Amino acid sequence: MNTIHDRHGALREEEKEKLMENAKTQEEFILQLMRGNSSKRFAYFDIKKMTGWDKDSVKRALSNLSG
Repeated sequence: MNTIHDRHGALREEEKEKLMENAKTQEEFILQLMRGNSSKRFAYFDIKKMTGWDKDSVKRALSNLSG
């Protein structure tokens, strides 16, 4: 599944690969956070506040993990 949206075809292949790797790292971080705090519930804005990532990155990572 492609997690990077390049609607205008403006990204070079190297840029897409870097973004894909970064997305994977964010997903792994969130997964570890949730596994380490299984008794807690997190909203996207909780994770956004903890990490400093933008809203779209957090939501994408959560969506990818849920799918």
